[in-house]
Amino acid sequence: MIEGRDLLAAIPGTWTGEYRVWLEPTKLHTDCSSTLQVTPVLGGRFAWGSYDWAAGATEGEEGEPQQGSFLLGRNGESEWQMAWVDSWHNGDSIMWCTGGPDLRVKGSYPTGAEPWFWRTEFEMQTPDQLVITAYNISPGGDEDRATEAQYRRV
Repeated sequence: MIEGRDLLAAIPGTWTGEYRVWLEPTKLHTDCSSTLQVTPVLGGRFAWGSYDWAAGATEGEEGEPQQGSFLLGRNGESEWQMAWVDSWHNGDSIMWCTGGPDLRVKGSYPTGAEPWFWRTEFEMQTPDQLVITAYNISPGGDEDRATEAQYRRV
């Protein structure tokens, strides 16, 4: 598995794969194709990713086209930082996420009296296989998988 700054060097490129969304732990809401384009920024100190997917797409249904982007970087050797936007998941808001030393970042979003959290994990399993999984975390700490994108390098 590729980790740390090596991931920032390895992740740029064009990726294609499957994107899935769960609104409840056992209820698959979306299962669609997705393309991810990752570009190095500032000499590779950061990575800018843009992806597409389709909300509500399932076998036989097209779904509504969506887009998302992230700017990912590492502050020193221990803290990852990410700014994330997605047309369906967070509308007009930027989610600011931090984490480390593994490439797992966590941000929060308001919903009701207490904030909920969103954790995103990047796993580059081989140089040509990238999995990005996100978990929704309730104020009480319950975690459920929310999205999973399994990409292959083009």
